[in-house]
Amino acid sequence: MTQTIAIQLESLVLEYLRQTNHQGVHNFLENWPTKPLQLRHISSKELAVLHYLRDININTNSKASTLVQKLQKYADRLYWGQTYSKQDFGAIFMNNYGWTELIGTRGPIVSNEIACGFLLLGPNTHYPGHSHEAEELYVPLTQAQWKQGGENWQLREPELAIYHKSWVSHSMKTSSEPLLALYIWRGGDLAQKSFINPP
Repeated sequence: MTQTIAIQLESLVLEYLRQTNHQGVHNFLENWPTKPLQLRHISSKELAVLHYLRDININTNSKASTLVQKLQKYADRLYWGQTYSKQDFGAIFMNNYGWTELIGTRGPIVSNEIACGFLLLGPNTHYPGHSHEAEELYVPLTQAQWKQGGENWQLREPELAIYHKSWVSHSMKTSSEPLLALYIWRGGDLAQKSFINPP
């Protein structure tokens, strides 16, 4: 069942990304897995943060609306993971953080070229500065504040892609609304635990 849902979501994600007006997106799509997709069995796993996913409302005129509705419908049948532990950021953060990988070295759709999935952060949550070898493209589907390198915090509107170069520190911060973001990694270790940058 997880594989079937992943294939449906992959199709919607690819369609959505092809409509995204950001030059960097098309660079990442060069590494997108080709049909027929290679699949692996992944068991479903839920996390505490998932109850916030049901509260997310996407404008019905948004291109992401169908994608988010499908994710909400089948989220409990996907594998939701966490890269960190309580020792890294504390128990409160862990209850408000999780991701599901659709494509990659761990997801139900196999790829050694890219990793693609969704990040979910609960309300009033600060994801501290972190960096990794892979270059990364985020498409936030809800509003949140983002910080990259030595820049100031910026409120980023939904569906405007954000690019992080390899090893550039970045962090996110939510207010009363949870953050749901589509992510793509390319290059380097696609299952790497991010390096936690000092404040």
